[in-house]
Amino acid sequence: METKELKRDMTLSLLEDSYVRDFHEGGNGIILKEVVKEVGMMKGTAGINL
Repeated sequence: METKELKRDMTLSLLEDSYVRDFHEGGNGIILKEVVKEVGMMKGTAGINL
């Protein structure tokens, strides 16, 4: 069970990191919607405040 939680946390961190990187490189914001959707599904919530 702990391993599953750890993997999920690592995945969330990777998603958030990729969003931040995209944002700083002048991303168009589309990745933000994808990250919020993915993170929201993993955490079981409708929206996430990054």
